[in-house]
Amino acid sequence: MISAPSQDLEETVKRFVRHFSGEIQVIASAELGYYQSKYRSLLLCCLIDTMSNIIEIAADGIKTGVDLEIDKMKFLLAVERFGNWPDCTRICRPHLEELLKRATGSDFRPVRDFVATMPPWPDQSESSVVSVGMIDPHYSELASVWPKAANDKQAKLKPVPYGGRPVHLNSLQHHALLYASRNKLVHETRTTISESEDSLGHTQPYYCRVRDWNGKFWQLYQPPGFLARMAEDVLAGLRQYCLEQRIEPFSRLFPGRYWFERPC
Repeated sequence: MISAPSQDLEETVKRFVRHFSGEIQVIASAELGYYQSKYRSLLLCCLIDTMSNIIEIAADGIKTGVDLEIDKMKFLLAVERFGNWPDCTRICRPHLEELLKRATGSDFRPVRDFVATMPPWPDQSESSVVSVGMIDPHYSELASVWPKAANDKQAKLKPVPYGGRPVHLNSLQHHALLYASRNKLVHETRTTISESEDSLGHTQPYYCRVRDWNGKFWQLYQPPGFLARMAEDVLAGLRQYCLEQRIEPFSRLFPGRYWFERPC
């Protein structure tokens, strides 16, 4: 832990909050043309990612050379602890239903039976909007019926092979999907947000019935209004976190001249 003298800490944390609060406001109100939603989402995800670096986590068990996993853990922890997002650990139902198409073993029958008892998707028009909290199950509900991995002393949940890689149930949680969206934005400048749908002014993730060349499907949207609100909540949570843990925030974000000096 990097501590600051008591007399300086509060003022330093105030400067940290002022700095990032100003950045959030600039990004959330920036006029960025036709792709405004995409660029706002990209910058807000980067801001949340940057602020989450303040959080300290145990690096035990992390293999050398996979700092990205540490960054991901910090991002998810910041969102879950400070993001004021009650649905962040729910399981995305369209992703779940798609994954279960590959889980053909009899040990997944209890999972399929559980999904079959869930409320049906609303049968509405293409422009219908469905809230995540109304349709998606809690992680604990699925974990209780999900098969365990064979020969695993820790009784971890069994992954499902998909596209040549194992997919775990927790990767279908909404905050994990937000991190996946962050990766698409940062590395591919690609987002699922629809400019026309974003004009509705949503401040929470939602599903919308859309159509592509393969037909109709339910698309998950994470609008920039939601990300701006979350960034503000994460910043407020980190303010209290720094004061309680006696952490000087700027030294954790910019610790030295070389990038590999950043602490875990």
